[in-house]
Amino acid sequence: MKKKLLFILIIILVVVFAVGIIFLLKNLKETVIMEGVAVNGKAGAIIITEKTGPVYLDRIDSWPDDKLDKKIMVEGSELVNIKYIEDSVIGEDGGISQGAEGTQWVLKNPKW
Repeated sequence: MKKKLLFILIIILVVVFAVGIIFLLKNLKETVIMEGVAVNGKAGAIIITEKTGPVYLDRIDSWPDDKLDKKIMVEGSELVNIKYIEDSVIGEDGGISQGAEGTQWVLKNPKW
């Protein structure tokens, strides 16, 4: 009887431990840290890095004046290569809107 109880207790502890590990892994967030120069572009705030070149800061229109054109460290939740800036469009009158071909690097949830 004692062996059976001990066995059940060990099984319960293993299950609780496994559930705890799974919970931690699911809620573990990776942080991306980038260092570069803060500049403003027409599509928003950018950090120019040596590795990736220009990286847009998601949903940030411009840098504060005290950060602009200075070396800065920025962290975010994810670095993605997506279509952030729309393509140029030729209007009916022949005018061409501003835009960018291809994809751009974007840092999600940036903080500095």
